[in-house]
Amino acid sequence: MKIVLVDDEPRILDILQIIIKRYPDPDLALEVTAFSDPEEALDHLLSHAADLVLLDIEMPEISGIDIA
Repeated sequence: MKIVLVDDEPRILDILQIIIKRYPDPDLALEVTAFSDPEEALDHLLSHAADLVLLDIEMPEISGIDIA
């Protein structure tokens, strides 16, 4: 499962990654990619498939709703 995390606050990204890694599913291989820059995240998402995307709604350059 490919998960993309997007939040302009690096601390939040760290917390989300810790939570995801805390509850591993032995039958599910996880690939987590995190972005603090929403423009970089959008570029990545346009060229890479993701199964789950967690977006911060309020970010300076592009909102999470705009990315979605």
